Amino acid sequence: MRLSFSLWLAIFAHLGGTYNLLTSPEQLTPEKAYDYVIVGGGTAGSVLAARLSEDVGNQVLLVEAGGGVEDNLNLHVPYLAGALLKSPVDWNYTSTSQPGLNNRIINIPRGHVLGGSSCINQMAFHRPSNGTWDHWAHIMKDQSLSWKAVEKYWLKMSHLVPPVDGHDTTGEVIPSAHGYGPVNASLLSYVKQFPAKIAETSKRSGPGKFRYNRDLNAGDTLGWSWMQAAIGGGERSCASTAYLIPLKSSRDNLDVLINTQGLRLLNVARDGEIPDMRAVEVGVNSTSPKFKVIASKEVIVSSGFVGTPKILTLSGIGPQPELQRLGIDTVVDSPDVGMHLKDHMLLPIIFNSKTNDTNDDLNRNQTLRQESLNQWLTMRTGPFVNSASHSVAYLRVPYSFSDSEPDPANGAGSGHVEIIGQPATGYYSTLTAALVAPLSEGNITLLSSDPFAAPKINPNYFGHEFDRTAFVQVMKHILEFAHLSPLSSIVGALYAPVANATTDADLLAYARASAVSEDHGSHTARMSPYGANWGVVDPDHKVKKVKGLRVIDASAFPTIPNVHTQVAVYILAERAAALIRGLTT
Repeated sequence: MRLSFSLWLAIFAHLGGTYNLLTSPEQLTPEKAYDYVIVGGGTAGSVLAARLSEDVGNQVLLVEAGGGVEDNLNLHVPYLAGALLKSPVDWNYTSTSQPGLNNRIINIPRGHVLGGSSCINQMAFHRPSNGTWDHWAHIMKDQSLSWKAVEKYWLKMSHLVPPVDGHDTTGEVIPSAHGYGPVNASLLSYVKQFPAKIAETSKRSGPGKFRYNRDLNAGDTLGWSWMQAAIGGGERSCASTAYLIPLKSSRDNLDVLINTQGLRLLNVARDGEIPDMRAVEVGVNSTSPKFKVIASKEVIVSSGFVGTPKILTLSGIGPQPELQRLGIDTVVDSPDVGMHLKDHMLLPIIFNSKTNDTNDDLNRNQTLRQESLNQWLTMRTGPFVNSASHSVAYLRVPYSFSDSEPDPANGAGSGHVEIIGQPATGYYSTLTAALVAPLSEGNITLLSSDPFAAPKINPNYFGHEFDRTAFVQVMKHILEFAHLSPLSSIVGALYAPVANATTDADLLAYARASAVSEDHGSHTARMSPYGANWGVVDPDHKVKKVKGLRVIDASAFPTIPNVHTQVAVYILAERAAALIRGLTT
């Protein structure tokens, strides 16, 4: 989409000064000593860089493989988020061939930009239920993970802002459940008939599975709720814009090195000592010079569920058979590195629509589309202020769990499946089915010891019977809900090919043929209790059996959250920063 230079500048005029930005490792000052080196400037890394550098006595270096957010329009306009996938700000990963999905190869989007996947996702802003945190505290045997203990970090990381259309949000959100932190969160603007009918239908349905939930960020995620998104003032609020860009140039103790990849960690311990991983090798590409950076206190790996196990493995921390296969010297035999990968899945269920209150003109009429973009650029209003989804429900499904395979929903108020309401397009309306409590587990392994080679990602979708059963059930929930009044007054017949599904087997066949990732991979460097002989990190995020190293990102989740995952990453990063600084009381 073509823009005048003046309009382009209008996007960034408000950003102001920033941290010490380095665009090449050659700009590193050789004699400069860092207390903390953070490898990965995504969601967690951005939080950690901002919080650790609040202490002027800390010298902090943040290393990010991607570039900044300032020069990409699509990163800021909520409606244009879909254009970010398979673009230069996406790592463009793909899965291995998935037997459970008819041997299809699935796209695995990951943010390749400062701020990480918080800059390229669909901005859904849901924190895990109170029960999730209490469940994590129980299985980790650490009450500092309980909701009572982490609530302050939720309040510290975000705040609720009004939707730009100024509509009355009474009954749509509970303001007292929200905080005062830097990430903006809001309800969507310019509500159309479809989400309004969803809300009315859920209210009429009573206290059952389709019940209305006034605010899914108030502790209980179950039921239908208005979508909350990381949007404020009409634009995306991501880790980069919330935590890093607001920092003034006076934050001289924070260096941010972009366009540079963390390659591996180096053991600086003497022979016979506990491995000490406080050195990082960085580089730009396979032919460029490599540079070594040392941290006097800690190295923190925050490279995400794909990048973190890759870096650990390349550093000699991983399953010993894998290290031997790759020709990498073993520093620590850590069998869980790269294992236990879990991800959410989704599948649009499309209905014919009985209303023309849709986004069709906006998507098809280029003149209207340019006018809407110009409106966003000049006033931050109009249809481009919204993300793709407006309503969401989390539900539980019946299933016989066991001690060996316990319920994957994380305690009270957590669901197994999700339904996402999306704006009607043309003469169609969409209710998207999603699985958010998978029992299937996959893995991430390396094809070679080349740090610039993409890893092998196997999510093992539909590898467990429960996942298949739950996915069919959420599809049936959608069909049931769509026929309830008053939603049924504007939702018509199913659109092919799912319209031809008459049995559970037909529904599963459709899911196998069409389901994709919801982009919530996690659990590949999982947390375990102190002293446990499994897991990769302790509850304080320190990597087991080494010194000077923590992992803080979605790879370290104790279990996969049963909601969109970015808020859980923010909260854990805030908690970890407080732990490191000794500010937990």
